Amino acid sequence: MSNDFNQIIKNSNFIVIKIGSSLIVSNQTNSNTTTEIPPYIFNYKWIESIASDINDLIRLKNKKVCIVTSGAIATAKLDLLKQDNNVFQKSFSIKQKQSLAAIGQIRLMLSLIHISQG
Repeated sequence: MSNDFNQIIKNSNFIVIKIGSSLIVSNQTNSNTTTEIPPYIFNYKWIESIASDINDLIRLKNKKVCIVTSGAIATAKLDLLKQDNNVFQKSFSIKQKQSLAAIGQIRLMLSLIHISQG
């Protein structure tokens, strides 16, 4: 990290961290072409790593942290992969996206809570 970034963190009391859906759900098609491993996976290892960093900010540096993520729809689509391997390529109506977001948000938050509790 640059010194400027470290200085910003040092001088901040409240930090907002935006996590995009491509970090929550990883596309594995480029690295693995077998059918044994699904092409899209929930990125537990990356989330565990960021959770550790966030815990350090909270506990060691006494920072308040807010996590913002757009991964709810992508997380819900992981469940649909069992029924449809092309779910990530399909387009959905607004109502369908809202339904996916409602389902995925619960799953995403439960996963984040589980990971943060170690």
